[in-house]
Amino acid sequence: MKPSRRALLCLFLSWAFWAFLAAHIGASRATLYDYTDHWSHYGRAALFFRHGFDVYRFPASHYCAAPSDAAARGLPQEGGCGWCVAAGASTDKRPLCINWHGVRNAYPPGLALYSLPEVLLLQHTSLSLRAINLFTVLKYLIVAHLLIWLLFKLVFQPPEDDRAEPGERWLRYGLFGLFYLEILKWTLSGFYDPIAVCALFVGVWQLRRNRGVDAMLALSAAVFLHFRALWYLPLFAFAGWTVLRNRECGKGRAGALARLAASALVLGLSLYAFVLLYPGLKDFLSNNGVRLKDLSLTTAASWNLVLPLLPVLIYLAWTRQGTLLSCVLWQLFMVTRTVQIQGWHILFLLPMFGLARLEGKRGSLVAAAVVYLTEALVIFYNGAPIFHYAVPLPGGYLIDLMHQWQAWW
Repeated sequence: MKPSRRALLCLFLSWAFWAFLAAHIGASRATLYDYTDHWSHYGRAALFFRHGFDVYRFPASHYCAAPSDAAARGLPQEGGCGWCVAAGASTDKRPLCINWHGVRNAYPPGLALYSLPEVLLLQHTSLSLRAINLFTVLKYLIVAHLLIWLLFKLVFQPPEDDRAEPGERWLRYGLFGLFYLEILKWTLSGFYDPIAVCALFVGVWQLRRNRGVDAMLALSAAVFLHFRALWYLPLFAFAGWTVLRNRECGKGRAGALARLAASALVLGLSLYAFVLLYPGLKDFLSNNGVRLKDLSLTTAASWNLVLPLLPVLIYLAWTRQGTLLSCVLWQLFMVTRTVQIQGWHILFLLPMFGLARLEGKRGSLVAAAVVYLTEALVIFYNGAPIFHYAVPLPGGYLIDLMHQWQAWW
């Protein structure tokens, strides 16, 4: 699956274009939308390296004190960012920006490792906060383009014997273009989710190659990076069955045993953190409209979810697409029980398209698209204008980008 020179050139040019915009649009916050999550991630990572797994037992405010009045006056007023000084720090000149500092750390330990470069820059250099945040966004952009390439390679690239009609090819490339904009939209807004989605795609690709051990390692890494990867928990069962069926851990296969041990380690650390965090999930803002209405069949939201998805589930069951069917059912159960949902969570539905290609049936991609669009409109819509928030259409996205560009000039 090595990229060609032309693919590498296209990815680099795309990254350079968005990196230029990131460097010249926005101040300390994200480039596109007004979020500070990327800022908060390395703030929470600094607390994790100082206090370990206790950050999953107590909120960030338990470890932070407000900066002095003099220091606070010199800090930018960032929406959603609570300024605090880590306990034991000798100075408040480099305070931490923590979003939702009244709740526990909602991210697995892998994010702390992913944010380690920013923690080191914050604690051991004199770089400005804007420079560190720009470094973070540029790093996220690299991973976003890796995800874009995986999405094209594993889902949208036609096979060598492709006999599709020209209109079908244009539809395929058009969908890829919309997902390209969706990935970049949330990456430029400071969300790190693409790295976990990449790991999920690698897990799906390894399942397609019938390599259960490698699939298990990739899936475990995804959970280690983001708890939302638990949407794909059924894939662990399929990966385990592949390991047993192919006898991948037979005699003389120390490498396979080592990868399984690494999978167990990172997955165990992630689940341990999740168990500590679980009692504190009730403290997060509850905004899941479907969940708030308790999935009652007397509400429009429930019927808007059920009516489009029921034919999809029947089709997947009728055609015996067990992998995709089990993941759709489990993901629906998880997302409808989740307290808080946001528009960028939709990125974690992209591996469904990889699973559809894994099934190898013509209608699978259509089924995955129905699941994606239905959840985008019904669950992840979240009260914002549909066409630029939850559904990957470029209109509102480009308008917001133009506004940011005008503000810079």
